[in-house]
Amino acid sequence: MSDHVPGGISYQGWEPSKPNTPLDRIPPSISPSEFLKTYILPRKPCIFTSHLTDPSFHASRKWTDFAYLEAVAGHENVKVESLDPKSKAFGSALPRTEMTFGEFLKKMMEEKADVEEMYLTTQYEEQNASEDSSTLEPPFLCSPPCNSLTADLPLRPRLLHSLVPHQINLWLGRTFPPPKRPESESATSRSSGLHHDHHDNLYILLSGHKRFIIFPPSAHPHLHFHGTEDLQNIHPNGVISYEGMGDMGGDALCERDRWGWEVKRLERKVHELKRAKKDVVQKARLKGKWKGRAKNQASRDLRIAEDELAEAEDRLLDAIGEEGSLGGEVDDFDALGDLLDVDDPDLDDMDAGSIDDHGSMVSASSKASTSRDRKKPRSQGTEPPSFSRIPASYLHHKLGLLPKFHPIPTLPEDISEGDVDIPSLNPIVVHLEPGEMLYLPASWIHEVSSSSSSFSSKTSSSGSSSSAPKSKRSRGTKPDVHMALNYWFYPPDRLTPEDGQDGDEDGGVYQMQPLFDFLGKEVKRVWKESAGSADAQGEGVGSSEESKCRKFK
Repeated sequence: MSDHVPGGISYQGWEPSKPNTPLDRIPPSISPSEFLKTYILPRKPCIFTSHLTDPSFHASRKWTDFAYLEAVAGHENVKVESLDPKSKAFGSALPRTEMTFGEFLKKMMEEKADVEEMYLTTQYEEQNASEDSSTLEPPFLCSPPCNSLTADLPLRPRLLHSLVPHQINLWLGRTFPPPKRPESESATSRSSGLHHDHHDNLYILLSGHKRFIIFPPSAHPHLHFHGTEDLQNIHPNGVISYEGMGDMGGDALCERDRWGWEVKRLERKVHELKRAKKDVVQKARLKGKWKGRAKNQASRDLRIAEDELAEAEDRLLDAIGEEGSLGGEVDDFDALGDLLDVDDPDLDDMDAGSIDDHGSMVSASSKASTSRDRKKPRSQGTEPPSFSRIPASYLHHKLGLLPKFHPIPTLPEDISEGDVDIPSLNPIVVHLEPGEMLYLPASWIHEVSSSSSSFSSKTSSSGSSSSAPKSKRSRGTKPDVHMALNYWFYPPDRLTPEDGQDGDEDGGVYQMQPLFDFLGKEVKRVWKESAGSADAQGEGVGSSEESKCRKFK
């Protein structure tokens, strides 16, 4: 089906049979089980004709109002990208600028002709090669400013309830046509660059227009990525991993984090079983008789869990050793203790009255990067391995998306024209309109052009006119703003039913489903913590939307 890569495993998901194969356009009223069976497990992208129908989803109505955003989340610190003056694209290795979200919104409102173009995108913490990696990655990040806007969002949208969320981001920018120059698609749009992500993506377009050019993961060997030499594996579900990323699995967890969290889960399980056995003994003594069967079963369950814990600790120590993240002459058990040295009050007292399903493990405000960026630190100016070396303008040229008067783009000197045959890779051009959503499975390769106005093609990839409602300019916004809300989910790595299950919540969609059930509880705890913090920040602000939105200057 696709080229084999190091590791000997090939992508097994859906692939287009010809260029511009139409994507299915579906309503968000589709049942979660049907969406899972038809799109998530087969790894098939699709377009939703309208936004989420979850009762807690209010972003469509509220977030295009800058006054509302500034009032509720203006205090949050964010890092924004600057436009690369050479490539005219974002997503490069240029340093990001830190400012408050409110300051960024004000820049989006400026009318000056020479205002610097900036883009709010994925929020993560840079980490250089000298920094230690001896702590577990948090399983979930609700990045600023979204951590102050949780009242407007569902944590796990109904359509993707089988998947565990990894991160939520707001992407926000504004296109500025160059002065004294004929407007064209390239002049009024900005590109993300050709790249791939490691998580399933639900892309919710709130305002502006987006054009996606997408390729299946199997096209990776032909698209000249910065990480081509370090390519480790293309997993059956499409997840692309590189050397130096801690042996990332198909579920997008590296081995260290996988076994670190599995140790935490099993520690909790052993603790619960020890207390259950203690309760059996105490009840038997109170009744004056001993229930041997209950005692034996409790002992067996505990022994099995302790064996599982010991094996998980061994796997974790192996992962720590392979990464060499701790360095120096550190005892194995010291290394294990350092990695798992996070608060879990439920494990402190064996006589506690009950086990809290949402025990504290890591703060929602932990300053940690995503697994994607942290495992292999890169120096300033070095492009991520998940970005292609092919310029977006060259991609547009090959697909006939540039105006006739545009200069013909060139490739890097070490890449010849004969090495890049874009049409043979069956790309799909997707036009996303305000009010629509795109589901893109993990590691589907894509380039995104953002614009305040529709692109030259007014049709979607299905060949029919978009049915999305026209976006209305809300008070406090500019008409040339483009804004999208993005959910990332851990990709499912169990793509076919097992043991008579049909891949739903009964059988699960992960090979290590008990671990992801545990992570799901931790994600819920972090989400509640973020919501509580947002409520505290909002104290004293009026309850009505009018009172919340103070005048935006």
